[in-house]
Amino acid sequence: MKTDDVKPGYTQLEVEYNRDQYFSKCCEELNGKHYISSTLFKQQFLLGKNVTIHGPCISDNEGLLDYAVCVHCKTWVSQATHWITRSNNSWPSNDVKHNILKHGVLFAAIGVKGSPKEDLEWRISFSVGEKLLINTFTHTQLICYALLKIILKDVIATDPECEDLLSSYFLKTIIFWISEEIPQCNINHDAVSGWLMLASFFYKTKQYTKALRILENLYPFMVMLETHQQLFKYESLQQKSIVHLWKLLLVDFTCFEQHSVLIPDELQIEVAGRPFFSSSSVYVYFLSFLCHYHLNNIRQCHDSLSNLRTVISENHLIADPEMIASAYDLLGVAFQVLGYTESARQAFSQSIDLYQDPFDNSAEKILLSMS
Repeated sequence: MKTDDVKPGYTQLEVEYNRDQYFSKCCEELNGKHYISSTLFKQQFLLGKNVTIHGPCISDNEGLLDYAVCVHCKTWVSQATHWITRSNNSWPSNDVKHNILKHGVLFAAIGVKGSPKEDLEWRISFSVGEKLLINTFTHTQLICYALLKIILKDVIATDPECEDLLSSYFLKTIIFWISEEIPQCNINHDAVSGWLMLASFFYKTKQYTKALRILENLYPFMVMLETHQQLFKYESLQQKSIVHLWKLLLVDFTCFEQHSVLIPDELQIEVAGRPFFSSSSVYVYFLSFLCHYHLNNIRQCHDSLSNLRTVISENHLIADPEMIASAYDLLGVAFQVLGYTESARQAFSQSIDLYQDPFDNSAEKILLSMS
């Protein structure tokens, strides 16, 4: 490896000794030394008329398949030595690091674009190590990565000025970096609230069927929670705080920040001047109700509303009066959507009775607007 005169992340491969006729065809001489040419290396694999060179890959003419032939370096490269000891947190684990170091790296057949020695340069690839890291991702890490890719595709890439600004490689690197920087205990999040955020994104982009597909996968989890709810009646568990019980179930509340772009339009008043919190067990049925309403699924719409009312009436994993009040706010909004004005007033009134704070509870403001 020769990295003195190349950009970081790239190298030249000097041939010190060679008896292989195949590699002789891939070599070029520079200043009396022989180097493996990344360009000539790729050309050795152009065995048919239906393939072409595409970056570091050999591709078919239809652009359906990329085949990257790399050179495997079985030892770890000195440029990445700092990565071994950089993280002070528990991710990735020492076992994962050991497996990555044991594999080594790959050299992909592509140089720095525009470099005078581009044909003799190779990109150092950690793709196998990255795959091993992704295999260790928690549910939260996968959700974050998926959300970033969706935002890239459906938001950033739709702007002509930003179309080629980012790639999924950058997003993956961001997740890797953040995972190293923060303590592992801070990313043990529950599955339900994470999926609810993704479902909210699909709802906001009017992809109601996709949102419902996610929500329906949460229904079995809701049934499981009902079983756990019965267990909470035991005295030993009743003595625990609600936060402790949440941790036992790995169930969190759903939180929308002030002016959140993910919260449904029907709830914009809730985040006009403050964050909005809702029990996940309440929000899953409320969002299902909205999706079915927009899809004109009348029966499913009313079923979701019925489930929402049941969850609230049974105080199902709703932490405190403020959270119960927000549940009645959601119920009131659902009644408003259906045009049930009197039922909506009753729901908002119950919310105010439970939590009389004009700053943190928007029910009073909504009631005034209904007068």
